[in-house]
Amino acid sequence: MKLSMFTVLMLTSATSFTYAETPVEMKDVPLNIQAAFVAAAQQHGAKLDAAAIDTDGGKATYEFRTTDAKGTKREFDFHLDGSLDEIETIISEAEIPANVLTTYKKFFADGKIAKTEHSLRGNGTVWYETDMMVGNVEYDADVSGDGSAILIAGDATN
Repeated sequence: MKLSMFTVLMLTSATSFTYAETPVEMKDVPLNIQAAFVAAAQQHGAKLDAAAIDTDGGKATYEFRTTDAKGTKREFDFHLDGSLDEIETIISEAEIPANVLTTYKKFFADGKIAKTEHSLRGNGTVWYETDMMVGNVEYDADVSGDGSAILIAGDATN
């Protein structure tokens, strides 16, 4: 399938994004979020490694980092109401679908993939979140599961 149009959003900044992540004990997590996490983790056979509350952009989410019996790393993120924000699974470059790789290559011909996460969003959509290196500049590049949209954020000062 030939793509005739991309949705592209590029964000660059001379300042860094601030990430306010605070470790939290499971006993301090609201019960509705604990229940949602336990149910999701059981579906994936995931064991809790660490929990935190994250306030990126002033919006709080609870994040649970896990590992399953095969060593797969996942992060389960939940909104304060207990609804799923996303499940991120670290994947290898070989696991990135061809159409998504094609989109990355259109925007980062000389880029090197440092890390990729398969992101299943709470609304059911899939995105691939990649740390892309071009020279010594790192970009956060997210591509939709069908390869038709890309969101790019980078630090213009590097």
